[in-house]
Amino acid sequence: MKKWAANEGLDFQKITAPESNDKLKQAILDDMIREGKRRGLMPFEQVKKIEIIKEPFTIENGLLTPTFKSRRYAVEKKYKELFQKIYKSANA
Repeated sequence: MKKWAANEGLDFQKITAPESNDKLKQAILDDMIREGKRRGLMPFEQVKKIEIIKEPFTIENGLLTPTFKSRRYAVEKKYKELFQKIYKSANA
């Protein structure tokens, strides 16, 4: 994201709401798709839509185990509405 901000002429530290920056999301998605193609992923295996969240996954907030694996149920529960929004907009 820092490289993208520099290329866009923006100060990365001053991007106050990266989760609502559509140009940033599209740049990340394009990079993910490009990398997926490079690694031979089929189109149905590629990511279609993303959202950026600011809160890191940590042991303290219950989203990671002590061995740094995501707690899938906790993540699903916390971000259920966001997942539904992504799914609906990807199928629209």
